[in-house]
Amino acid sequence: EANVDNLRQAWIWALDADTPRLLRHIDCGESTGVFTTADYASRAFIESGREIRMWSFNAPADAEPLSLVRGNVGGFLLVSVHREGRWMAVGDHEGLSLWPLARRYPAVIRRHRGPVAGLAFDPEGRWLISSGYHDGEVWLWPLDGDAPAPGHLVFEPNDLRTRIAVSPDGGRTVVGGWGSFKRLVSLRDGRSRAVRGFVGPSGG
Repeated sequence: EANVDNLRQAWIWALDADTPRLLRHIDCGESTGVFTTADYASRAFIESGREIRMWSFNAPADAEPLSLVRGNVGGFLLVSVHREGRWMAVGDHEGLSLWPLARRYPAVIRRHRGPVAGLAFDPEGRWLISSGYHDGEVWLWPLDGDAPAPGHLVFEPNDLRTRIAVSPDGGRTVVGGWGSFKRLVSLRDGRSRAVRGFVGPSGG
C-alpha cells in the first residue's frame, strides 16, 4: 500500500502459487482511511474512515467500492473480519454493526460519460459489453477468473447513441450509431469493417 500526495493506492497480490499474481490495483482516492486490510477469506480490500469501503475481488475490476453506511456515525470505525470471511464487525461512535459478507452486493461501474446506450452479455457469460449514449465508446468488462481483469475499450466510433449486438459465438459485435454508421468489430483483435445496407438509426 502507498500514500502519494494524500492519494491512497493499494496493490493486492495472491501468494498461493510459486509465482505471485497481481489480483487488484486499487486507486482509493483521497486518503481518509484509519484501518485497511486485504482479507482473502472474504476476497475483499477494506478501508475505514468516514465510512467503510470494500473492494471485492470477485466483482469486475472497474467496479466502484461498496460503501457500508449506518447513519451518521461520525467516525472511529474499527473493523474485524470473520476468519472464514462470512461476517464483518464494525465498531463506531454509535455502537456495533454486523455485515454479512457472504451476501451478494451489486457492482457499479462508472466509466461512460453519461447514459448507457447498449448492453450485452457474452453468450457464455464470460464478459459484459456496453456502449455510451454521449461518448459512443464501447467497453468490454471481463467477469471470469479468480479476480476478473480490468475492462478495456473495444471501439471508439466517435458517434452518438451507439447500440451494440453480440454474435452467437461471442467473437464479434455489431456497433451501430445514430446515423447509418454500422461496423462489425472483432472482440479478439479489435479489427473492424463497415456493414453496408442500413439506413437510419440503430434499433434498441
